[in-house]
Order: sequence, then C-alpha cells, then structure tokens
Amino acid sequence: MNFILLVVSFSLAVGKEDKVYQKLEKSYAKDPEKAYVLAKQYRKKDNSLAAPYFFESQYYERKAGLVKKTADQALALGNAATNGASFEKKASDKILLKAQWETKKEVLHDKIVACLTKLNTENNQSKFKRLSDKSMELFGDLSEEIEPVAEKEVIAQQPTEPVQTNEVVVSANQTTAFTLMSKIDFSKKPTGKERIQSANQEEEIKMLEMINKERIRKKLKPLVLDSNLVFAARYHAADMATENYFDHDSKNKVNGKLATSMGAFERIALFYSSFANTENIAVGNSTADEAYNQWYNSPGHYDNMFNSSATKVGIGFVQNPSSSYGSYWVFCTGM
Repeated sequence: MNFILLVVSFSLAVGKEDKVYQKLEKSYAKDPEKAYVLAKQYRKKDNSLAAPYFFESQYYERKAGLVKKTADQALALGNAATNGASFEKKASDKILLKAQWETKKEVLHDKIVACLTKLNTENNQSKFKRLSDKSMELFGDLSEEIEPVAEKEVIAQQPTEPVQTNEVVVSANQTTAFTLMSKIDFSKKPTGKERIQSANQEEEIKMLEMINKERIRKKLKPLVLDSNLVFAARYHAADMATENYFDHDSKNKVNGKLATSMGAFERIALFYSSFANTENIAVGNSTADEAYNQWYNSPGHYDNMFNSSATKVGIGFVQNPSSSYGSYWVFCTGM
C-alpha cells in the first residue's frame, strides 16, 4: 500500500509540474514581465517545482540583452545562471527536454563567456568574480575560456583598421582591405581580425533593406549596419562554407572530425566589443529574398530580425560551390 501511495504522489507531482510549465510558457510568450512575477509566486508556494526557475532564468537572460552597461548585463546573466542551476537540479528528464534545456544552456554559456571577456577587458574584477561565482554551479570554472586582456590589447593596437572596415562596408571599391579566404586557416579559432569579402554585397544590403522596411512598419527602429558585426557574420558564413557544416557554434576538425571550438556569442565578441544579442543562419539560399523568407516564416528567426532591443546589425553572405549547401547566410545583431 505504501508503494502504491508513493507512485500516486509522484504522478500528481509530475502532472502539476507539466501544468505549471504550460501556464508559464503561455504567460512568457505574451508578457515576460508578468511571467516572471507569476514564476516567483509559484516558487514561493512550492519550492520543489522546476519550471519557475527555468522561466526566471529565461527572464534574466532576456534582461541582459536589454541593458547596455556590461556590469548590468553581468548582474542579469548571473541571476540567469543561478536560476538555471536550480532548474537543472529539480527538473525531470521530460521537463528538461520540453524546455530544450541543453540548447538554452549552451546559449547562456556563450553569453556569460562573452560578458566575462568584456569585464576582463574593462578590468572590472569585482563584477568578473561575482559573475564567475554565480556561474560556477551551472558551468564550472569558466576562467580558462576567457581571452587574456593582453591579446585584446594587441588586436586593438591597429589604428587604421577601424577606418578600413567602415570604408569596406560602404564603399564600392572593395579591392584592398580584405583577407582572402584561401589565406585563412579555418581549422583554428578566429582572431577577430579576419576581413572576408561578401559573395554579393548588394544582396547583403537588400537583406538589410527588407528587414528595416518591416521593422519600420512595426514601428521599430531600423537596424544600422556595423562593420565589425558584418565581418563577424561573414567569418562564420565562410567558416561553415569551408569546413562544410551548418551550426551556430564554430567547428574545427579534431582527428579528422568536426568538433565545437567556440559558441556563437563567444565568437562574435572577438569581432564586436559591445553586447551581441541574436544570430540567424541559413544555407542553400542564393538570394536575399530566399533567406529572408526562410527566416520570416520561422518564429525564432523572425523574433531575432524584429528584436526591439537590437540597434546594430551585421549580415554576411558567402558562397562555396564545392560545399554541401553552396550558399551561406549569417545575420547577427548587437546593441
């Protein structure tokens, strides 16, 4: 009899978890602020529930993308990490799968590493330590993944490069400032100095025009093209085209097999010093219209194109006829 009661009790707990998750999911889709308040209420009533921690983590990760100061981003990401750790501890395999936790966790990891890198560059050691400590339970020690300040200082000591990159993006003369793809060793991590030429810059601009036309119709501010984000986007498109893969994470071959070398936001941070908050990728589309329509009809990609907090954008279009997909598009935004 005791065994039967235990089974019934467990079944009721699982049912309650599912119901709470569904309610919070619907609430978060409509209004993240209200969902956050509701999640806190559920958590106070029953601390054994996992779902409230997941949506609180998502709320704080989203908040990090809405603030501009690195210190404020670090505070929000730290809260996202602690709530994520609690969610991971309490959640059943079913809830973890429903939340797509492994993917969400990977994105959060990349954002925290990028933020820690910026804090290190700004020499904000108190915020760096606080974010590292709050991330420890979920991700372990991230210090080995942080780029040393000395390396960034070397990259920054290129007085003519920012001028060249801005000229490249807006100028019709694109013959002197580019790095030939054949000269880049894509089997290694990028340095952030790679300057790859577009397969067709007119198509990149057309993509931007289509996105901004719709943003204006939705009463959102149009995105401003940023040369560093452009080169971040083109690098990833070229890397996928050269190494023959399709993924947000950067891949390098290890013993002949592709393995993840760095996450999307960690990679973008090498090119773009401010906060990057979205990335879209697409393959097999030879025109901007095709890629735009693919993203427009995909809810997640649609949200990225019309993210209200994004102000800057990079669009990269690279082709490689010998690759599996031929054409590669990358879109990334920042603040």
